[in-house]
Amino acid sequence: MSDTNQMPREEGIDHGLSLMREGYMYILNRRHSFNSNIFETRLLGKKAICMVGKEAAEVFYNTEKFKRKDAAPNRAVQTLFGKNGVQALDGQDHKHRKEMFMSIMSPKGFKN
Repeated sequence: MSDTNQMPREEGIDHGLSLMREGYMYILNRRHSFNSNIFETRLLGKKAICMVGKEAAEVFYNTEKFKRKDAAPNRAVQTLFGKNGVQALDGQDHKHRKEMFMSIMSPKGFKN
């Protein structure tokens, strides 16, 4: 594979502190510096692939490639999402719960 086809890689042992310091801008800052919508880094000692853009969202929301169940640490599930929250459901359970929430967000869902 030629160098032009390789994913940019952030050098260093770990970039967790940079992520904490920069917050949401962490990925966008590197997207700009690498001039790429995808790059490899290390967070909490593990390899991480960061992606930005429409194509990345399509990959991320492909239920054949990713699962929600058991993806987030239990502490995050218990404190942020709640047990059986839509963020931790897959398949028909996720679809049904998401449709329920999205129906509330439609103009018909708002009642004055």
